[in-house]
Amino acid sequence: MDNRTIFVCGTYDLIQLIGDSVINSSKKVIFISWDKPKKSTYKKIKIYKVENQKECEDFIIKKSKSRDDFLVSSYWPWKFSKEIVGKFNNNSVNFHPSPLPNDRGWFPHVHQIRKDRNSGVTLHVIDEKLDKGDIWVQKIVKLPYPITSGVAHDILKKEIVQIFNENWNKILKSKIKPKKQKKGGNFYSKYELDTPEIVKIKKGSSEDFLLRKIASRNFWNKSFIKIQIGNKQKVVHLEFSDDGKLEEER
Repeated sequence: MDNRTIFVCGTYDLIQLIGDSVINSSKKVIFISWDKPKKSTYKKIKIYKVENQKECEDFIIKKSKSRDDFLVSSYWPWKFSKEIVGKFNNNSVNFHPSPLPNDRGWFPHVHQIRKDRNSGVTLHVIDEKLDKGDIWVQKIVKLPYPITSGVAHDILKKEIVQIFNENWNKILKSKIKPKKQKKGGNFYSKYELDTPEIVKIKKGSSEDFLLRKIASRNFWNKSFIKIQIGNKQKVVHLEFSDDGKLEEER
């Protein structure tokens, strides 16, 4: 078992899904979450809650005693500073739900649904530039269609948890070497979903075009899209049954 301290910064649900793999690999594991319930633990290990990135980084710097310590970032909402990136160097893993270098940034599956592109999941080294670190392991995922972004998110989360659990020990023991990302790619800002998109239905608009636009901006019980017909606008929420048929529209 490894003697390094493993810091896992992630959502509370992802800590539950990858926790066993990390605990079984090292004598000391520290879980940090921004969304955990009060007084929560995982396998009798305390999960520390932080309110912002500064609090998280101050805590890591205080607790980390070796340059060989390792940092795991699983759907962490904030960017790590140059100091933290330099401290851990290549001893880090970030979860990203796209086949990098394609679709860096936020909510990549929204754009993959809209443009009928293959999705995927990537484990990569944390770099000063967002989602540009060297790649540990990657898997292409073909999302079923039709599908909403909420369902796509859940599918990709399951896939990335699986490749992490399968490859974590190899990464920790340097049995996998990170590879440089290919040149190119694109980036999406998290602010692109702040304002609902307005789709104007015009004569000749294809059914597939409209369905992809609407489905891509539906997250579980939230919708970030409005349909405009003439001068009237309406927020549209979609759900699909298992056979892909439209189940609900309002």
